[in-house]
Amino acid sequence: MGCRSSKGASSAIDWERVFQALDYPALLLDEAYTVVAANPASEKLLEQQAGNLIGRKCFHLFHSPESQAPPPGCPHRRLLESGARGTVVMEMETVKGIFLVSSTLIPSADGGSALYLHLATDISQLKKEENERRRLEQQLFHTEKMDAIGRMASGIAHDFNNLLSAIMGFADLACMELPPGHPARASLDEVRSAGRRATELTRQLLALGRRDAGETEVLDLGQEVARQESLLRRVITEPVAIDLTVPEEPVAIRGNATQLQQILLNLALNARDAMPNGGRLSIRVDPVELEHPEEAHFLSLAPGAYAALLVGDTGKGMDEQVRAHLFEPFFTTKPRNRGTGLGLATVHNLVKHHGGGIHVDSAPGRGTRVKVLFPRCFEAPSRPSVFVEQDPGALSPQAVLVVEDDDSVRRLACHMLRAHGFSPFEARTAEEALRVATSQANPIRLLLADVILPDWDGRTLAEELKSRLPGLRVLLMSGYTDAVMARHGVDRQGMAFLRKPFSVTDLLEAVQRVSGSS
Repeated sequence: MGCRSSKGASSAIDWERVFQALDYPALLLDEAYTVVAANPASEKLLEQQAGNLIGRKCFHLFHSPESQAPPPGCPHRRLLESGARGTVVMEMETVKGIFLVSSTLIPSADGGSALYLHLATDISQLKKEENERRRLEQQLFHTEKMDAIGRMASGIAHDFNNLLSAIMGFADLACMELPPGHPARASLDEVRSAGRRATELTRQLLALGRRDAGETEVLDLGQEVARQESLLRRVITEPVAIDLTVPEEPVAIRGNATQLQQILLNLALNARDAMPNGGRLSIRVDPVELEHPEEAHFLSLAPGAYAALLVGDTGKGMDEQVRAHLFEPFFTTKPRNRGTGLGLATVHNLVKHHGGGIHVDSAPGRGTRVKVLFPRCFEAPSRPSVFVEQDPGALSPQAVLVVEDDDSVRRLACHMLRAHGFSPFEARTAEEALRVATSQANPIRLLLADVILPDWDGRTLAEELKSRLPGLRVLLMSGYTDAVMARHGVDRQGMAFLRKPFSVTDLLEAVQRVSGSS
């Protein structure tokens, strides 16, 4: 190797044996970055014999043959530039992987040119594991943050839904009592319109708190998307062309139709906002197969059959920094008062609750393409239930017991029912409801109860009253999510349900379904 020790030939032999025996790459370099000697581990890594390595620049071997100088992070360069006489250790990314590299000065005993020992330890696998650990930590942090926001949002949304029920409900009643053309109707219409927008916001807040996909059924994703076409054309009023393509054959998934509508509408509105001067929105449904484990892992899904919802636009696109925060609650790039930052966070949560995955491909000036995958279901899609209109008067007069601890919501429901010929009785708690129900001369025919009451829950109350009043029909109502109700020990499966806030029409249709059921 041409390197000798001041202690004579035997030491030189020992030194060379150590150098050759190292099981990680080792090079001897001069001050010009030229390889003077290379051990067998270096030959194996660089896939060349030592004779082909000696005389070449180290940065040509580990970086690029076209490189004019070593990168700034090179420890040999740092050692030379600093004039230090010790060892410099750096982490370096090379064409052969990521290495922990050290450069150590070996002074010449006879006053000749100094040499430098260059050692490299492959840490590529460690870095991969470290990056995966960081990704999992970030995922856990995101999950914990979403869980905290979800719990907060569910509580806020529940109270807000009670207020909205009163605001929208009494506005509906006032409109019904005013003659056509009355000047106050326009103001009430504005109140109702604002209430509907607030209702949509509470639904997005509630979606942040969900931990399941709600009530699900087998749906044809293509047909569910096609049903939203008229709605999309109403809400996208800008000069945006909509291309919608769905397959003729069913692409079945198990999902919640209302939440699928939320996913599509949020993605479409986001695309619209990215095209303020017009453009093209494409929406497509396709059956797909995830065959490669790498692709499936990228979407955090298992290989298999999926239904793809593809939404693309020709808008301004997003840079990498924006994409990194895309699904965070309250993150938005829209101007003040133009966006809540809940739309894509809602989409992300609902997709995950359906067992799916989502990927966004975007770059400035190239538009955005969103791919949402739902697990395929190979059952026949459920047929939509047919709702037969009936005259509410045919169902009344009926004695209805309204059990609700929020005074404004309880008064609203009673007012709505009374205006349509029903005979409502009020109770604030389950205990009070039992007293009212058993003291009436005419038996109570329908129970309308909040799911979560100050003393009992609505389902327990319903079971107790049904044991006392044979033939009693039950309609539960709540502004909470199923997950929150479950934490209170309430399972509403198999029970008729009315979601708050509700309009006069919502209430009457729910009463009609319950009263007309067998």
